[in-house]
Amino acid sequence: MDFGKNLREVTLLFLELIAEKYIRILMKNHGMNFIDRIIAVGFKIASEDPEIYMDEENAPPYAAINMLYAYACEVPTEKGYPIFEKYLQEFGTSKNEHERAAAVSILGHIADNDACLDLVRENVDPLTNFITAKMQDESKFVREAAGETVGRFAEHVVPDFLEKHKTVMPCLLKVIHDLTTAGPKMDLTTQKALFAMNEFVQNLDYDIKLYLEQIIQVLLIYVTGNYSRDIKYWALTCLTNTIGAAQKKILPFRDNLLQTLHGIITNQNTVEGQNVKGQALMDSGKLATAYGKEKFPAEALDEFTKFAMRCLKEDKANKLELKETAITFFADLAVILKEDLKPVFDEVMSEILLTCVREDEMR
Repeated sequence: MDFGKNLREVTLLFLELIAEKYIRILMKNHGMNFIDRIIAVGFKIASEDPEIYMDEENAPPYAAINMLYAYACEVPTEKGYPIFEKYLQEFGTSKNEHERAAAVSILGHIADNDACLDLVRENVDPLTNFITAKMQDESKFVREAAGETVGRFAEHVVPDFLEKHKTVMPCLLKVIHDLTTAGPKMDLTTQKALFAMNEFVQNLDYDIKLYLEQIIQVLLIYVTGNYSRDIKYWALTCLTNTIGAAQKKILPFRDNLLQTLHGIITNQNTVEGQNVKGQALMDSGKLATAYGKEKFPAEALDEFTKFAMRCLKEDKANKLELKETAITFFADLAVILKEDLKPVFDEVMSEILLTCVREDEMR
């Protein structure tokens, strides 16, 4: 056992507990200077190279970030944020790549409704510039940390951060493209970056045309490549919302998208792959809605419809997710087919009604 590492982890957990249980006493008896010292130590430990610890989940750098988050939550924001801001500036401009990476990662964690969100929102312009600069950093560690932080900002700092898409999207697309070769150890960061792009896509409206070709290209890399189920799921989810936002502007990509979605539905045979197939089915429904009945190939529509019927009748472990995607598909299909849905209407409705009353299918 590495007693040195274990002792540091226990110490960080102890400091986190102090924040959660005794912050008022600590501030009253020792003042903000002591809080400053704790935060400084947290930044220093968070800046250690995570690869030293073989990416262990509870390694000191990650434990330090959790500890800092606790202080961001428990110390009154007007007193705690200026301290964080000081060290974000110091570490964020350091020559040490791991210190820069830690700074941008910590910023993402404290941009939370329970922590420093209000003051982060007030400073969204300089912080957006800070994050985009880090997405273009020479260090892969910094770029990957920045990609994760964009995901956190896209989730919490809304709508302010999403309105900065002309600043953020070009850099985010580059990070997501770079992550295509990052390997399994960066799965979580990749998922967060895809989540961030998904949030932007849903709020771009007409401006999606500025990025549409690049978005489609990078998403298809993830959808068709050798990536985890969760990454494929987020890529397909982002593709669903991209199609929905683009509407008629998606037309030039029709054949490539149809070929890709059809390949997923016919070739994914594992249990985990069924969920990916379900999300691909939702994409095909959105695609059909965007194109309309006349421009959507009848043979493709027939193939997707048959798969959707199989999903409705699914009785395996992941049946609820598959049934949900199938119902969404038929809802989209009803929009474009109208009365032409009649041949399968009775069967679809019967399965949906059965789903509603089966006890084992109630969440």
